[in-house]
Amino acid sequence: MAKELGTRVLIGNKPPEDYLVIAAKILRQYNEVYLLARGRNISKAVEVLERLKKELYGLKYEIETGTETLEGPDGNPKYVSFIKIHVYRERGGVFVPRIHR
Repeated sequence: MAKELGTRVLIGNKPPEDYLVIAAKILRQYNEVYLLARGRNISKAVEVLERLKKELYGLKYEIETGTETLEGPDGNPKYVSFIKIHVYRERGGVFVPRIHR
């Protein structure tokens, strides 16, 4: 499934549903999760966030964006955008799934 490192989920090339399931599981267990993505996968991380917000009450989030410099295959610098989304539940907050009708 998704690559998971503690409370971090690295968003890659799999369908958003895969990341949504693992992120929801981590949220229930630890009350927080970090969604990390680079380049083309940034939109997928935002989609996972929006779906989490839609499915679960009581969530807060903080977003950090930026650019990383990586070494390309030819040795030249390559600039890649990234996003880091911290999704969490405040202490005492309600955390229940929404019921769909």
